[in-house]
This record gives sequence, structure tokens and C-alpha cells, in this order.
Amino acid sequence: MALAGTQQLPHIPRIPQPKSAPVSAALMRSLSAWDKQKRIEAQECARQVAKIKAQEKRLSIEAEFDLSYEVLLDAPTLFSVAFSLNVFCGGAHPDRVERGIVFDLTTGKAYDPLKLYAIASKGQFGYEFRSSVREMIRQRLIEKRGPTLKDDECLQALKDDDIRHIDDGIVALGHKGLAITYSGAHVVQACFAPVVLPYSALKGFLNQQEAARLRWQQ
Repeated sequence: MALAGTQQLPHIPRIPQPKSAPVSAALMRSLSAWDKQKRIEAQECARQVAKIKAQEKRLSIEAEFDLSYEVLLDAPTLFSVAFSLNVFCGGAHPDRVERGIVFDLTTGKAYDPLKLYAIASKGQFGYEFRSSVREMIRQRLIEKRGPTLKDDECLQALKDDDIRHIDDGIVALGHKGLAITYSGAHVVQACFAPVVLPYSALKGFLNQQEAARLRWQQ
């Protein structure tokens, strides 16, 4: 939804709730905190645009904060949601963010899927995909481009990208596999699309102790 160039808070959709398990008080606190943070972000976006319009009265711009959700996994112990955000707060261009958030229903708190699937290792600047996983992601990104075309500029970008660093939310749990929303550099962001790494291909990375705790049967 487009926001008026004021500080008025728009309607922001709430994050979905699980149906496979009761919503505990701890989970409700986590979901409410998530919703509150998104409302704060939307309000700040509107403020930024209002400030720009006050300084540059000839500009005709409106803030945008379009947020939508999709449930990826609704299991007895794990709940995973993808979110898509189209946002414009007065910068050079709008941004699109596609990420995921996972909750451990046994604790009611946000959960890091890397605890369940050890597909990353600690690098100099944070966690990085392991080399075999990087190539797995690359192959699926290239396959998603369809038949190879000589004039497909994205093909070279996908081949050249390190696909290394893991930002918050780019790994989530899905029904059939890990949902990966790696996006690359902004200039080639449109070349990258969400991909799924099948659980059958990730069995060697599964943390058996964590899987037992969560009664994970993939």
C-alpha cells in the first residue's frame, strides 16, 4: 500500500499464526514483537518521505511499505513464514526484500535453521555457505533461468557471484526443503530468485541431536 507523506501509521498485515500447534504465550510475545517492529519500520519510512517532501516541495513522491506473508511450514514444533516487502522511503529507487522467519514452537522464540542444517561455517565476516551448498544454490538459480540464452546477462552474474555470505532471514524451513532467498549485489538483484534445496540433498548436513529434539522427520 502507498503511504501518504505524513507520519500517519498505515495498516500493516500481521504475521500469520500456526495452526498445527497451540499458540503459546511465549510465541504470541514473539509474533507481537515482530508485528510491532514492522509497524515502527513503516512509520519511520513515512517520516523520512514526509521530511524530504517538506524540504523539496516540488517533489511528488509517496512512501511505500507493501508487506505480505506466506506460510512455508506449519509443523508441530516449527513454524516458518516467508515475507515479501516492497519499500520506498525516498531513496534513489524502491527496494524489494524477500526473507523468511522461523519460530521454534517448543520455546516460542525465533529459530535459526542453521542449527538444524549445518550448511554454513563461520567466516571472517559472519556465517558463510559451505562450498558444496554454494554450488547447489548456484545450480538451482541457473536452472530457474530456463533454457540458456546467449543474451541472458544474468547467467554470467549467477556464475560469477560467490554466493557466500548469509544475511538474516535468507535461509528458512519449507515443506519440501530449505528456502533460500540469496539476492546478490543490488545491481544484479533481479537475476536472483528464491530457490529450494530439497531435504533429501541435505541429509549429510542434518544435526541429528537437534532433529531429535524437534521431532524433525524430513
